[in-house]
Amino acid sequence: MSGSATSVEMPFNDQQLYEIRQMLIDEGLYNPTTRGVINTVATGQAVVGEFTSIYNYIYSIIENSAQVSEHTKFWFSQAGAINVDYVQAPADDYIRGVTQYGLEYRKLLDGISQSDINFQLQRTSNLIGEGVINQILSEKGMPPFGKMLTSDIGAAIGNQNLPSAFQQDAGGWGGSFYFWDESFNYGSGQPNVTVGNTIMNGGAKSPQPSYDEFVYANGMALDDFILSHANFDLSSSNFGGVLATVSKDAYDYWTSLTAGSSAEAPAVAKLAIIEAAAEDLWGQIQSGNYSTGPHTPGGTSNTAAATASYSGNIIQITYANGSTATQNLGLNGSGSGLQWQLGNASTSISFSTNAQRPRRPDGDGNFRQHVWFG
Repeated sequence: MSGSATSVEMPFNDQQLYEIRQMLIDEGLYNPTTRGVINTVATGQAVVGEFTSIYNYIYSIIENSAQVSEHTKFWFSQAGAINVDYVQAPADDYIRGVTQYGLEYRKLLDGISQSDINFQLQRTSNLIGEGVINQILSEKGMPPFGKMLTSDIGAAIGNQNLPSAFQQDAGGWGGSFYFWDESFNYGSGQPNVTVGNTIMNGGAKSPQPSYDEFVYANGMALDDFILSHANFDLSSSNFGGVLATVSKDAYDYWTSLTAGSSAEAPAVAKLAIIEAAAEDLWGQIQSGNYSTGPHTPGGTSNTAAATASYSGNIIQITYANGSTATQNLGLNGSGSGLQWQLGNASTSISFSTNAQRPRRPDGDGNFRQHVWFG
């Protein structure tokens, strides 16, 4: 990275840069030789929240700046809670949930304990902090969002400093839902690509398309939010009402996560995520036992596998014990659209139902699912 401040969105003054370095010293993160952040992996630790105070300080600098993009402000407004794993913050639940579900989808976490998973997710979070803060110190200010995003993605996707089981791809990267349209690159000599294009087509360190994983991981994270925060009649006889509530809760959740701005994932992907969440939620209704995933307040990591297959409007859930259940959702890809009403019911929002439904990696036409049991 260049030491020039000419390419930054907002230059930082000497006092601000001094404060950041002093905070690194206080956290035991300062490398006096490089005048930047130490190699956090080399410590052998994964300290929870070691970048939180630094993130919050930087956010206080940029919060009211007209020079800094809203995406950058939003990223820093959430980064402190995520790094300290504050489970009451929706963004923390979402980012860590999507990350784990994405790795699960690729069957990378089989046989790994939840405590070891948490350790490696924290290590990834700290690697992101290392990259982003080093870039700010090197550039002497806040770089353009796409450049900063490269530091985030570069720490999470295909990072050889992490065990292979924890090297994310684009579809399982927690920021993909927010920043679908943003351009980044994987390093020197690599072309700029958008997050969404990489998910759909693959590229560089995420060579395979990962849209199915993206839908699965985001759908399960949405389901966790609904079970943690929504109030409705969880019964099979009320599933039509539950489906409508899922749609409304999805809108409320995404609005809260993006601080009132619109996430960039296209409508077709949002619909597919809603379908994934509704499908999993309905499986939980049939089981009669509702527990959230491991990154929500009071969540568990005990899972039992189930699969769901589509035929027209019909979803059939098949459980590990061989029992099955079916439900007509009325969503077959050609209807008038999934719709819900907002607030005082004066506004209606629809998604086209021309969604690409998720499929298992082996192409058998079944959607890989979990049903959570307490």
